[in-house]
Amino acid sequence: MAERDRRSISFGGHGSDEWSNHYSPKYNRCFAKAEYLVSTKDAVKGGPNLLTHLMDAFEQVTLASSASGPSPQFQCRNEPDPKACERSAATLWDIFCKIEDEQVDCAKAKQFIEEHMKN
Repeated sequence: MAERDRRSISFGGHGSDEWSNHYSPKYNRCFAKAEYLVSTKDAVKGGPNLLTHLMDAFEQVTLASSASGPSPQFQCRNEPDPKACERSAATLWDIFCKIEDEQVDCAKAKQFIEEHMKN
């Protein structure tokens, strides 16, 4: 976790805003979950405002990541070209939602993270 935060800071970002850990008897693994709020100065209109990463605490690898926040449709509704805003925002949402480096639907990634942190 500390290494991820150091890398983020070295690229001009910030460290995690919240983190938690969990030992899973089901998987016989320790997991760490880090959450990052997207600052308004760095935000893209319609993009997510919270990024969540699930890591294997021992292997120090990211297993999944997800994005959440108000939908691009909601955030872009008052833009001059709402559809163009939604398309550019959708790209960001897609980039952030992954399970084991494979792009997936954000809801699926979020469910994967929650399940690993619960069981």
